Amino acid sequence: MNEITERLRAIVTKGIEVKYIEIKDMDSESVIKKVEEDVKEDQILSEALLFLEPMDMIPLPCTESIISGILTGIMLGAASSKEISGVLTNPSEEPSDECMLAIENFTLLQNDAAIGFPGNLRERKGMVDQNAYVAEVLGVEKARVGMKNKTIIALNALSENLTWEGKDNPIFVQFVIGSNDKYLVDKAVRVIGNKKLICIYIEDLSQGVY
Repeated sequence: MNEITERLRAIVTKGIEVKYIEIKDMDSESVIKKVEEDVKEDQILSEALLFLEPMDMIPLPCTESIISGILTGIMLGAASSKEISGVLTNPSEEPSDECMLAIENFTLLQNDAAIGFPGNLRERKGMVDQNAYVAEVLGVEKARVGMKNKTIIALNALSENLTWEGKDNPIFVQFVIGSNDKYLVDKAVRVIGNKKLICIYIEDLSQGVY
């Protein structure tokens, strides 16, 4: 069991919350593969953790893209749940009201994330009508307020009300691959970090090496 897997086990068994796990390596793909293999061999971790599609933030390094990427990854993962995949294969099957409400609330959370962190709002200040700009700023702040609490509620509901590959109320694990972008991950986790989400930031040392 490697260091990351040991830390994941401590998080799961002790119920603690961490900002994120950080590691530096020349081969991010090997790191991810090793962790996933170790988790599969550990019954406690395999039943508790759900790995999302790894996110490479090197092409688009900004806090907004990390937040939106993580939330999008969770929603894409939801497509594999019994409830949603069942509807896709058999439209006559209807998810429970609790399931539908969880999905709707998570979609609203994604919308708030998109509205609440527009990177070019300040730059557009002199390009739009003052009243329109004020209204846009107010909309942004309304979406941004309470983002962390809204994320906690939405993730808990999604985890509890959907069947995730046979896992009971899983914790989501998101690998974020970057290159000297730790501060961006830190900012993103401050906004949406909670006990239901574990971010593993891999600083890929191979970037820029030829």
